[in-house]
Amino acid sequence: MNNGAERRPTSGVAGFLAFAATPLCIMMALMTGLAGSHHSAHDLSWLTGMAAMYVLMGVLHSAPWLDRLSRW
Repeated sequence: MNNGAERRPTSGVAGFLAFAATPLCIMMALMTGLAGSHHSAHDLSWLTGMAAMYVLMGVLHSAPWLDRLSRW
């Protein structure tokens, strides 16, 4: 029994969005981190702020990239 766990290739807009999520999140993390670079050296807010959230989102949305790399 499959229970809907079968991985089907995405195509069209859904496929594009699946592959666009990770680079977009990483780009937003870089922009957010660089925009907040005026903090003092002892201020570690970039580790707990929006930049860290964007990196986490990029990691969580990396499944299509990892799937493609595993088939390569």
